[in-house]
Amino acid sequence: MQRARKPLSIDTGYLTDAVIDLERQGLLVGRPSATYLFGSADLYRWADREPILRGVDYTHDVTRLSRGAPFVAVNTAIEIDPVDQINVEGVAENVVGGIGGHPDYCTAARLNRRGLSIIAVPARFKWQCQLEVAPV
Repeated sequence: MQRARKPLSIDTGYLTDAVIDLERQGLLVGRPSATYLFGSADLYRWADREPILRGVDYTHDVTRLSRGAPFVAVNTAIEIDPVDQINVEGVAENVVGGIGGHPDYCTAARLNRRGLSIIAVPARFKWQCQLEVAPV
């Protein structure tokens, strides 16, 4: 969100410190909606004065998300395999992300008349993983 130049309305599974920067720059439209907070003590202090946390029945409601204004869903992925399956959860036995919102937000964007679903995949993923090879 550091590159945002136009005002944004935020509806998300989890909210990060980036929302504070949007507000400081005057780029936050309305009150954000989120299920979780993930960030610094500053984020938690900021959120204390805003009733933004809601249950998944609200934040992930495909019908609500897909109505009205253009809805752009930006989801992250760790990797996409050759048959277009998207890994959003982990590497080896390490959990990197959570399940839940990805299909809801993608579907809502697809159902919105002017919606767009974006899957952001890093060009490189730095992950330390040690594999043990059994002796032959």
